[in-house]
Amino acid sequence: MKIRRKKLFETLEKKNMTAYSLAREISYKPQAVYNWLYGIGTPGPAVMLRLIRILDVTAEELLRMFAE
Repeated sequence: MKIRRKKLFETLEKKNMTAYSLAREISYKPQAVYNWLYGIGTPGPAVMLRLIRILDVTAEELLRMFAE
């Protein structure tokens, strides 16, 4: 069953970003980002560090987004 990571969606919305634009920003395929958004896998540590910078969140906030 797919779960929607609500907080991650909300953060992207606040930043006025789409999954596609985030994927381009981190040089990943959009499908990978969609998978993260719907609870299918998580990014690795190096990508998480980039996400912290891009989304302007703390490491704890980002980890909580992927733990929901």
